[in-house]
Amino acid sequence: METRELSHELLSLAWYGGRLYACSAQALYVWDGARFQVHAFEGDGPRTLQSLSVGESGLCAVGPKDLFLYDGTAWTRID
Repeated sequence: METRELSHELLSLAWYGGRLYACSAQALYVWDGARFQVHAFEGDGPRTLQSLSVGESGLCAVGPKDLFLYDGTAWTRID
């Protein structure tokens, strides 16, 4: 089995919708069963991340200047 190191330190982990999400200060990742893959946002994605949190409304990705909510189908920037 090939293993690779992530290029950034992981800051937060969260299970949501049966998937494991992780974030570094620069990117959001999703575990594919073998390794973390960078999540590609459609359109405007977060530029900074610090933590992930799961609540009734979905998965929140929070950074110093960004707040995104994932409801299981789409990411929404919260202004």
